[in-house]
Amino acid sequence: MTVNGSGANAAPSGAKRLSSADAARMRKRMLVVDDEVRVLDVVREHFADRYEVDIAMSATDAVHIFEQGRPDVVFLDLQMPGVDGLALLTFLRRVHPEVPIIIVSANTSHRVAHDCVKVGAFGYVPKPRRAGAAGSAPGDG
Repeated sequence: MTVNGSGANAAPSGAKRLSSADAARMRKRMLVVDDEVRVLDVVREHFADRYEVDIAMSATDAVHIFEQGRPDVVFLDLQMPGVDGLALLTFLRRVHPEVPIIIVSANTSHRVAHDCVKVGAFGYVPKPRRAGAAGSAPGDG
């Protein structure tokens, strides 16, 4: 019996290794919509090793990014200038109901959280008082 000198973890003959660009394309995509740069930076930094993180500072920007390529998960702030997060949530649920949308807001009212979930939010988490306490996205773990 002969053993291939490539080692036990070698790819089968004819298999191709992924380039770093291909590997990046295969990572899940996250869209974070918030009008606070500090929050966008914290979330992007927290998830950058597991997700391709796109950011939008308005509902209009979010729709544009969404149209370019559907994300796997959306983190959405409710209180933004112009079109608010609830209106954007309603729109995105109508056009892509399969994409989980997590509301992240400083508004901790149970009624607001209930209304968001009723419209179709996957979940509702209060925005940390101090940016830097980001958690995990669905499917992590």
